[in-house]
This record gives sequence, C-alpha cells and structure tokens, in this order.
Amino acid sequence: MFALVVTRRMIRWGVLVVGLMLLWAWGPGLWQLGYRYVCGVRPGVTLEGRPIGGLLEHELYREVAMIAEEYVTVPQDAYYDEATGELHGEVVGTWVDVAATVANILAAAPGERVQLVVLDVLPTIRRSLFEPVYRGNPERPYVSLAINVDWGQEILPKMLDVLDQHQVAATFFLTGRWAQANPALAKMIASRGHEIGNHGYWHAHPNSLSAKDLEKLIVDNENLLDELTGQSNKLFAPPYGEFNERVLATAASLGYRTILWSLDTRDWQDPSPQEIVNRIVPKAENGSIILMHPKANTVQALPQLIKGLREKNLRLVPVGELLWHD
Repeated sequence: MFALVVTRRMIRWGVLVVGLMLLWAWGPGLWQLGYRYVCGVRPGVTLEGRPIGGLLEHELYREVAMIAEEYVTVPQDAYYDEATGELHGEVVGTWVDVAATVANILAAAPGERVQLVVLDVLPTIRRSLFEPVYRGNPERPYVSLAINVDWGQEILPKMLDVLDQHQVAATFFLTGRWAQANPALAKMIASRGHEIGNHGYWHAHPNSLSAKDLEKLIVDNENLLDELTGQSNKLFAPPYGEFNERVLATAASLGYRTILWSLDTRDWQDPSPQEIVNRIVPKAENGSIILMHPKANTVQALPQLIKGLREKNLRLVPVGELLWHD
C-alpha cells in the first residue's frame, strides 16, 4: 500500500499555494476596501441619518445630489390679492450647497453625523415692497434729497452745479415725458453721478389708473430711462405722492419700492430760500427723505441747506444708498 508522507516542507508549500489562490481571488476586493478606507468617507459617517461610510468623492456627489432633492424648495413671491384685499407674504426657498456638503463629509471623523449645507433663497418680490418708504433707518446718520422732475429744465443745470460744488449726490425722479423732451439733461444728471429714479412716464394720478395703465406708467418710463441714462433703479416716486394698495401692489410686482418723503420743501409754493431752509434743517434727522423740485429758490437755498444738514452730522446720500443702510 502506498503511504503519503507529509513533510514540513510540503505543508509550507501548501500554505503558500492556498495563500496565493486566496490573494488572487480576493486581492482586488481587498485592495478596493483599503483604498476606500484611506480615500473615501470614514466608517460610520452618516448624512441626514443615512450611512455613507466608504463612499468615494465621485460617488458622494451623486448621493448628496439625490438626497438634496428632498430639501430643495422654490421661493414664492409676495403678492396682493385684489379680489380679497389680502397681502400674502413671501415664502423663502431653500437650496443645498452640494460641494460644501461633500467637503464637510470628507473631513468628517469616523461615526460623525453630517447635515446638508442648506441655504436660504430669497424671493424677488418681498412683503416690504408693498409698503411705502417715507424715510430710511432712524439709527443711521444718512439723509437724501429726492428731486422730482417734470419741469424745470432751465433750472437744472444750475442745480447740478451747486450739488457738484458741495459734492452731494442726490436722487432725481424723472418723468418719461420730460426725459424724452430733454434727453441731454437726463444724461447729464446721470453723468454727474446722481441716481435716476422713476416718476412715471407721464404725470398721472396713479389712484385713478387701471392696473394695466399703472404698469405701463412705470415700465415705459423704466425702458426710456434705461436707454437714455443706463440706469434702471427700482425706485418709484408716484406722481403727486399719490398711492393706494393697487399702486403699491403694481409697483411691487415690478420689483419697485414706492418712495415718498418725510420732509417737504413745498418749493412749488415759491417760498423764499430762507423759508425752505427753515422748513427742513431744524426737522432733519437720521433717515430723512427731503422732497424738492428744480426751482430757482430751491437752488439758492441749497448751499445753506446742505451746510445746515452737515452741521447736524448728517451725510447726504442718494435714496438707494439710504435704503441700503436700512
């Protein structure tokens, strides 16, 4: 009978062969596991409660993007329901920063719980647009000159010179009919560094207009002023300072803030320059919006008016900047 004698040498060779066979069979898998451990997400890491340990970066982007879909919401604009008279506030949307989330995951320690990086998305039309603006922030030392222009082209060059001399930037609210008749002056106002606002294409009574005509009043002027001056600021000073809920809603739906005033020179009454100064300077305070027009007496009052405001430590800025500080 044949007897197999197993030597120590044979055992060693057998172990080596089996080891090589196992390495051949499992080697790629073991290498991949090792690579994931070194380069992938640490073991036990979760995202919004879901295990993601071992995922590599390119896999992680896909996974995070899929999870993010559950958390993304679309912002909703505020709107005015004319039928019910109810103002519906805006709804803030959400967006997931996938790249930032992936970076946080890859930096996470073993077993760490990671959350999505969720950002707010603000709607274009917000509730604040449906409220008239009478003044800026009462806590900040800024005031604005709001100059409504539907006439006064013979006065404007001198007014611009005085503002230049005192290094003051104002906001000129132009009507479209005036700008169309005086394009060179409209361009000059903008080129001197002043802000251009919308005073309606024509000097209508806004409360008497239909929603369609209100929209035309604003949009036609916006297009003209943008073409003439290159400015399209979303500031609307309604003619006559007249407004109601429908006027506010129409302006807001177009992205405009409705600008009024807190101090009125009433210069259309042709008061003396000193009377204009006396009407404004003693009452001026943080956030004041000062209404004026291109009148001869107003131009004469401007140097003393500006001096008086500055002596009260008030800084004159355009309306847009005034609201930015709000």
